[in-house]
Parts: sequence; structure tokens; C-alpha cells
Amino acid sequence: MDVKICTGAKCTLYGASGIIEQLEELQENLHEYPGIPADAVLNIEIIRCDRRCKEKKVSPLVFVDDVAFENAKVPELMEAILNGLEKEKA
Repeated sequence: MDVKICTGAKCTLYGASGIIEQLEELQENLHEYPGIPADAVLNIEIIRCDRRCKEKKVSPLVFVDDVAFENAKVPELMEAILNGLEKEKA
């Protein structure tokens, strides 16, 4: 699974750094979660601003397998990631 986190100024101001920290911790402990396959991989990529936040209030912006999460919060991202990894196993 691929997660891309915008680190433009506005996204960073609105919490991208905290999201990165939490997702890196998830990445390190991924296989401790029940239902996550042993071969599951979580790739985290830091991306430049795609200017979407300049047009409307969406910061921070995170993509989980190319699905955009606007005004992203850690709990919703964790849920989407863990559910997605569990489904990959099926």
C-alpha cells in the first residue's frame, strides 16, 4: 500500500508532520496488528504540494493508494490503511 503525504507549507502547518510521525510508527509496527498479512508493505512517500490546497481548504492532504484524504486526520488514515491491508489478504 502506498501513502503519499503532502509537505507543502500549508499542509505542514495543518499537521502533516504529525501524520508522518504516526504513519512511520504504524509502518514499524505493522505486523503487530491482527489481520495484517505477513507480506503486507506500507510505503510512505513525502510529496511536494500539488497546489490543490491553494484552491480550497484541504490541508493536510494525504493519498492512500491514490485516494485523496482532504483535511486528513490520523484516525481516519489508520482505519483506511489497516482496512485496505486486511482486504489485500483476501
